[in-house]
Amino acid sequence: MDPPGFAAHLLADPWVLSSLGAAFLAFLCWIGALGAFDLTYAYPFTSLSFIFVLASGAAIFKEPLSVGKVVGILMICCGLVAGS
Repeated sequence: MDPPGFAAHLLADPWVLSSLGAAFLAFLCWIGALGAFDLTYAYPFTSLSFIFVLASGAAIFKEPLSVGKVVGILMICCGLVAGS
């Protein structure tokens, strides 16, 4: 498939469109957070995305949860709480 046709095919895919919409929504939320909080306070909370990705991967895509993944997420949470 030629590159323009491939790009058009991707832009018609509902998964790609929904991911673009989610990225735009995340951008708006980030801009709102930066308007309300200092960067040094808001930025550590971006590590929460690791928790959301792990949880949604397990719930939506039935990815396995291992002890190592859960321990890693707990370490991220501890670092987030200690750094705030």
